Amino acid sequence: FTAFKAGHLADTGPAAFAGCITISCDPDSIEATLALTREDQVYGAFGIHPHDAKAYSPGLEARLIAALGHPKALAYGEIGLDYHYDSSPREVQREIFARQIRQGVALGKPLIIHTREAEADTLEILSENAADQDRAILADHGPAEQAERRIISQVGGAHEGSRQDCYGDA
Repeated sequence: FTAFKAGHLADTGPAAFAGCITISCDPDSIEATLALTREDQVYGAFGIHPHDAKAYSPGLEARLIAALGHPKALAYGEIGLDYHYDSSPREVQREIFARQIRQGVALGKPLIIHTREAEADTLEILSENAADQDRAILADHGPAEQAERRIISQVGGAHEGSRQDCYGDA
């Protein structure tokens, strides 16, 4: 990242660049994301994406909680539901999403929420598990604008994002 900043951000980046958040959302990226947080201006978010919900285990949960204790860990996510691809069974996605919401709330971390073709279930699970949560980012959502607005209004300090907001043009 240091080389990237020197080669790209110095000339083309915003003059007031304050930092970025790299998101670890699968079991294999936790340590790499922690390593990146050693860089100046790089912060981390940690969670298990719905595609990998089937890999969730007590050991993985312990690794996430430890990573979220890092002083540069700013958020819990990207977590949520993805019914478009169904890479993990829907019931497993719902269970792990609810579990991660409760952990994020208990840790006082904002949530980075992924929802695709699952807006009604996302809203229901948020309603049941995030009553005390006041900060979230909604990312990777589909065209169901009214449902998205309901999800955003469910979490008082929520902001709507997109894949481009989170990942640039990639």
